[in-house]
Amino acid sequence: MRGYMSAYRVSCARMVIKATHDRGLDPRAAVIAIATTIVESSIQNISEEVDHDSLGLFQQRASWGTASQRLNPTWATNAFLDKMIRLYPNNSWRTAPVGEVAQAVQVSAYPDRYQVQAGDAQILVNTILPYVSGP
Repeated sequence: MRGYMSAYRVSCARMVIKATHDRGLDPRAAVIAIATTIVESSIQNISEEVDHDSLGLFQQRASWGTASQRLNPTWATNAFLDKMIRLYPNNSWRTAPVGEVAQAVQVSAYPDRYQVQAGDAQILVNTILPYVSGP
């Protein structure tokens, strides 16, 4: 994401990271979620159905929820996290590869794209989390 970050993208990333923090989840959950948004939307809340009926930061399909829900960063993040936790019980998502978890949740036609974004996602979480969680 070097050279692509804007105030808008940082704001979108902050909302995703805050949603994971507000649930009391390990920061790794935020890394998984951010890696997913990097791949799916370049960390932009896309309000136009460009790819089928996908919307929002996570490019969630209509089966995930209403358009309004999928465009709400907090709702969309929580929907992503809910599915992640269902698929990886007992916090097993904490030790599985970032890309594996993201792919399991998203069921993408391009499964290899998530893991390569894990490093950038980690940098974003490390940078933004202190401003979400406070001193």
